[in-house]
Amino acid sequence: MPRTSSHEPLPAQVGEILTQLGGAIRAARHRRRWPQALLAEKAGIAIVTLQRAERGHPGVSLATYATILWALNLAHLLAPLANPASDVDGLAMAASRLGGRVYPRRDLDDDF
Repeated sequence: MPRTSSHEPLPAQVGEILTQLGGAIRAARHRRRWPQALLAEKAGIAIVTLQRAERGHPGVSLATYATILWALNLAHLLAPLANPASDVDGLAMAASRLGGRVYPRRDLDDDF
């Protein structure tokens, strides 16, 4: 898959997800009554980066979002994303291939 340039628009659903994630981060910070400066310091990032993350800016790296969640003690919420059991489409595709060969059969050449 070709790399997407920062000038190409994101799929609308991805933009919405980033906006929701940023809003959730902002809400978690507000519940703790932490100013942006404190969360940025705990996460080891610049305040501007935190502001961009809270707006759901697509240029903010996944590592930065993960670090912010870690600073909020919410990093455990990322574990389900990495769980192969939650890949419903992939599991369905794998199940449909059960019993089939993964690689084509090669006849052994016994001429030495």
